[in-house]
Amino acid sequence: MYFLVIGCVQLDVFFPGLSPTHWSTTIGPLLIVLTINALKEMVDDYGRHKSDAMVNAREVDVVRVCDGTSKSSLTAHTTSWRQIRVGDLVRIKSGSEIPADVLLLDSSDAAKIAYVETANLDGETNLKVKSSPGVITHDANGSGGTALPSAEKVTEALKNARLECETPNNQLYKFEGKWLDNNSSTTTTLPLSVDNMLLRGSTLRNTKWALGLVIFTGGDSKLMRNATAAPVKKSRLEKHMNLLVLAVGVFQTLVGLILAGFQREWVWGQNLEVAADVDGSLSQQMRHWYLTPSNVWPDVEGANASTFFTQFVRFIVLLNALIPISLYVTLEFVKVVQCAWINFDR
Repeated sequence: MYFLVIGCVQLDVFFPGLSPTHWSTTIGPLLIVLTINALKEMVDDYGRHKSDAMVNAREVDVVRVCDGTSKSSLTAHTTSWRQIRVGDLVRIKSGSEIPADVLLLDSSDAAKIAYVETANLDGETNLKVKSSPGVITHDANGSGGTALPSAEKVTEALKNARLECETPNNQLYKFEGKWLDNNSSTTTTLPLSVDNMLLRGSTLRNTKWALGLVIFTGGDSKLMRNATAAPVKKSRLEKHMNLLVLAVGVFQTLVGLILAGFQREWVWGQNLEVAADVDGSLSQQMRHWYLTPSNVWPDVEGANASTFFTQFVRFIVLLNALIPISLYVTLEFVKVVQCAWINFDR
């Protein structure tokens, strides 16, 4: 920001004739620094984009009820994570990562339980037990085998059923909802908790398959709700350098004020007639004829406050070399080379 302000002051477009040096001495190195930073950020963003694309391209089985000539059947269609929608039935295989926040309906276990590893969520490697609320009743196909429950069982459980739950949030250990079953003459309500949920990012373990209903997808999942922006990484050298630059900036400001004050005193002491009449009418009577101003801002000599500020800005621009922008350029090149060597180590 400091070099950007100095560069703008040096531009004749904004302040014609104010700067004693050319704008290229600051803008040129600043563009090099910004270009290197932009290229680094572009490479990092491209890496994140590729990683997101790989995650969204992972495959999962979406279960559909197909009506046949004799009876209905369940068929599993492989689709990518990005195509999963709320309300889909998904079959998750052992060792697979959960693609969304899913309500567990059934599993290969006779007790309708599933074991998940939540290391990606909370760092814990111990397996957690998730249970079904008992929406789907078991039959012979679901007693620890590899087959899904019958289509009749799934249709019976989901027909005229409704799920009500909380809005998306970032609380990993809390979920409130209820399953409303209107199949009978009376409405049956089943409470739902986090123990019935398979959260995105967790991995199914020790269970051949799990059948679940998608509740939250994408940015509404609890994993994504807990995602934070990429942190700004600064080394100790960079932090120490910023403190030194701040100290030099304060010193530069003090020197600029002192020099502007000396210039003001010189005008008063050596050109009394100018000090007596600051409107420029006596400028031709200055003792030092080669310093005769053009009376066009900022080339106006006098002892008023505006002249003092103008000279202060000029001295700040003239002394901007006290903070070497070449140091930032060198540091950026060093960081790029170090990043390249780190990538080579992989």
